[in-house]
Amino acid sequence: MHRAFINKYSLCFIPDLPGEVNVSGRLSHGMKLPSNVRYIGILSRFVNNFSASPASVKFEHNTVVLSGPEPQRNILKQKLIRLLKNKKPDTVILEGKPALKREINKSDNIIYYNHLPASEMEDIIKSSKGIITRSGYTTIMELISLNCSALLIPTPGQTEQEYLAEYLTEKGWFSTVTQRKINGELIFPPGKVLCSGEIIEESRILLIKALEELLEYQHKKRQS
Repeated sequence: MHRAFINKYSLCFIPDLPGEVNVSGRLSHGMKLPSNVRYIGILSRFVNNFSASPASVKFEHNTVVLSGPEPQRNILKQKLIRLLKNKKPDTVILEGKPALKREINKSDNIIYYNHLPASEMEDIIKSSKGIITRSGYTTIMELISLNCSALLIPTPGQTEQEYLAEYLTEKGWFSTVTQRKINGELIFPPGKVLCSGEIIEESRILLIKALEELLEYQHKKRQS
C-alpha cells in the first residue's frame, strides 16, 4: 500500500542514511524500496549548528526533554520529579510547550522552562551532564546532530519508539529504560554518540545531492 502511494510522486525523501551506519534500523531498511526513494540524512532544528562548539551554559545539570501526548507526558514528568528532586546536580526540565508564555520556574533543585528558542535549547542540552528524553525519531535526530547521547524512555504503547530505543541502545549510542521501571537510580550513557561526526557529514552530502536532483527534475518538467 505504501509503495503504491509513494510511486505516485516524483521523489520520496527518507530522513536517514542508507548504509550500515543508520538511525532508523528496520523502520526504513531491509526492505525493497521504490525507485524514487532517496535517503537525505538526518534532519534537525539545529541544522545550522552542526559543530563541536562548546555550550555557554556553565552550571552543572541534567536535562529532561518532554514531548508526546498526554497523559503520558505528565506521568513521566511526575515520576522523574519524584526521583530527581533534592538530588544533585540540578535538573532542567524542558516542557516543550511553545503555546504557553515563556517562563522560568524553580522548585527545590528543578528548573522548568515552558519553551526555549533553538539556540538556548541547544546550549542547555550540550552542557548537560545527563539527558533524559522520549525516543521519538525527531528527538533522536536532533540529539545526534548535537553529538549528545541520552537515556531514552519510550512512550508506552508507541511501538516505533520502543523499537528505536532498543535498536540504538544495542548500537551503544544511547541507553534505555521503560517508564514503568523508573523507580531507582538512573543510568546515563556516555555523553557522545560514537558515529555522530560521520552521520552529520554524510547527511550534509545526501541532502545537497537530493535537493539538486529535485531542482533538476523541476527544471526538466518546466521545459517539457
